[in-house]
Amino acid sequence: MTRIKKALSNEVVAVACVAFAGLLLRLHGLADQSAWSDEWCSIVNDPSMTLSEFFALHRYRNPDHVPLYYLLVYAWSMLISPSLYSVRLISVAFATLAVPVVYVCGREVGGKRAGLVMAALFCVSPYFTFQAQGIRPYALVLLLCAIVLLSLMREK
Repeated sequence: MTRIKKALSNEVVAVACVAFAGLLLRLHGLADQSAWSDEWCSIVNDPSMTLSEFFALHRYRNPDHVPLYYLLVYAWSMLISPSLYSVRLISVAFATLAVPVVYVCGREVGGKRAGLVMAALFCVSPYFTFQAQGIRPYALVLLLCAIVLLSLMREK
C-alpha cells in the first residue's frame, strides 16, 4: 500500500470514528425525550393527511421555516414511521453527515489535526447535540451551511 493510500485510509478511519462517536452521543437518550409544543406540528399524526394539507397546517403554525425539512419529515413519516423517535432520527442523520464536512472545513484552514479537533469539538458540543435531537430544521441548516462554507473556502 502506498503512503498516500495509507494516509488517506487513516484519515477516513479517524473521521469515521469521530462521526460514529457523534452519532452515539446524539442517539443517547433520544427515546426518553418528549416533544416540545413546536415539534408536534412537524409530526404527521394523521396518515391520511395529504402533502398539501401537511404544508397548510405547517405554514399556519410555523410561517418562518422553509419547507425542505418538513417535506423530508413528511416523506419519512409516510415511508418509515411517524413515531417521535423515528422522526428525530432525521435530524440525527443530518448532524452526523455534518461531521465529515466540518472536518474538511477544518482541514482546509489548519490541516488534518485541526480538522479532527474541529470535528471532535462539534461532536461533543452540548448545543449541537441538543439541536440534533430535535424535530426542527436546525441540523439540516447546519449541514447545508457547512457545505456552503466549504465550497466558498475552496473557491479561492
